[in-house]
Amino acid sequence: MFEAAKEQFVGALRWSERYTKTDMVYLAESGFWLNLTSILLSLFAFGLYIVFANTLSKETFGTYQYLLTLAALVSSFTLTGMNFAVMQAVPRGFEGTFQKAVSAQIRFGIIALIVSCLGALYYILQGNFLLAKGLLIIGFFVPFISAFNTFGSYLVGKKMFKESFLYSMCLYVPLYALLAITAFTIGNPLVLLGVNLGVQAILLAAIYRSILRVAAPNDAVDSESLSFGKRLSAVNFLGAAVGQIDNLLAFHYLGPVPLAVYSFATAIPDRLGGLLKFIYTAALPKFAVRPLEEIQSGIFGKVWRTALVALVAAVAYALVAPLFFKLFFPAYASSVPYSQLYALTMLSYATNIWVAALISQRFLREYAIFSISTSVVQTIIQLAGILIWGLWGLIVAKLISNLLSGAVASVLFLLKRDRDVTSS
Repeated sequence: MFEAAKEQFVGALRWSERYTKTDMVYLAESGFWLNLTSILLSLFAFGLYIVFANTLSKETFGTYQYLLTLAALVSSFTLTGMNFAVMQAVPRGFEGTFQKAVSAQIRFGIIALIVSCLGALYYILQGNFLLAKGLLIIGFFVPFISAFNTFGSYLVGKKMFKESFLYSMCLYVPLYALLAITAFTIGNPLVLLGVNLGVQAILLAAIYRSILRVAAPNDAVDSESLSFGKRLSAVNFLGAAVGQIDNLLAFHYLGPVPLAVYSFATAIPDRLGGLLKFIYTAALPKFAVRPLEEIQSGIFGKVWRTALVALVAAVAYALVAPLFFKLFFPAYASSVPYSQLYALTMLSYATNIWVAALISQRFLREYAIFSISTSVVQTIIQLAGILIWGLWGLIVAKLISNLLSGAVASVLFLLKRDRDVTSS
């Protein structure tokens, strides 16, 4: 009976493909596990934010958020493009690329360590020993975290979505539990940072070793994908660093308390938008093995449908946000209007499909133009926004820069397509 129902469901999905122009069976399978991961992680994060809101002062939480921002900034000096390289190589049978990519990232991590030490020296000279100690912790753990978290790209590339979900739970359940306990018992931003990064590094290393036993990759290595991953990392650098510019600007120009308000304003919309991230994650390995013409024929529909879902979600959230904050985050009631406007950034998850298309087809020149141009514009707009209008200006600048990023990515992809059609 179960098999019959399953066959009917698969048949209905196949029938719907004539209208959606999408592999609905693949999307349902991948979407279920990837979305389940996002939903549970959002619930965990929500619970953790309740703990933070009721146990940490705004200054402590703002300082902790700034330390996490520094960690993300330092991670931009790692080989961030290797995850994409693995996700692209594995579906084509080059599973050994996974181990080679991890090894390369660990070796390259020395650069992140050096950057962290230089940053720590800067803050020592400024007399801020808390941030200096934080950067030393970051420099030690971030290279390992950046390397071992490639496991997700490997499993998604092999279409092992269930296994990816289970391993993610093995990572995040103990991590969030320990962070909550630390917030309750100690409440020190430096200790929270150490627990966050230290637990991640240890568990990710254990997961990596487990995957090598359970889902042992073959010996096939795509050196071209590894080279592409390194070049992509160089292109990604500016974009990854600029991705933290909002928190950096908020902390340096406004202070830790406004950063805490901003963090609570952005947390829930970011988590809700993350539920749409599975479309990007699932699309990349699919795009990697499909001809360009096939991607072209369906990408507009994917973008518009995702944008519509994102817009509905943003409006719905904006309506319930006042009650939501009143019930769960009463200390951060001032975050509500910022959060309602920021919810529109969820539309960026639709435009990210254009970026997935550029990466999957190895359009590195176009992706480099996209990354550099949007990073420069984003920095200028956000700096002007916060200087002129404070947090409101920062959020408006985020919206504008996201829309511009999507427009640039689509234009670059379409121009590349038109040039290829003309040349052929």
